[in-house]
Amino acid sequence: MSRRRGSIGRHRAVFPPQERQITTKPKARKRLARKSRKLIGAITILLFVVVYALVAMVLVQAPVFDSFAKPVQTFIFLVVGMAWILPLMPLIKWMERPDADQAG
Repeated sequence: MSRRRGSIGRHRAVFPPQERQITTKPKARKRLARKSRKLIGAITILLFVVVYALVAMVLVQAPVFDSFAKPVQTFIFLVVGMAWILPLMPLIKWMERPDADQAG
């Protein structure tokens, strides 16, 4: 008499249950509210501008800067005075992004 696999005598053997693949939706990351982003961004901008201004003042006060002609110095002042905004643009865009519930 041939026995079927998994059966012992008249009773079937109990196999452990197969592991189920649990398919859950990936958790959505909790986003900061616009108000919180603006607070964090404002503090970051303030700190960055203070440090940037101090570094810019040190660079402009260097002795080599005095040897430049006045139009060149003026141009350097303009560039240094406006260049702070470039690294902060991604932060400003992040701050102004609409909330997830207001998108659309």
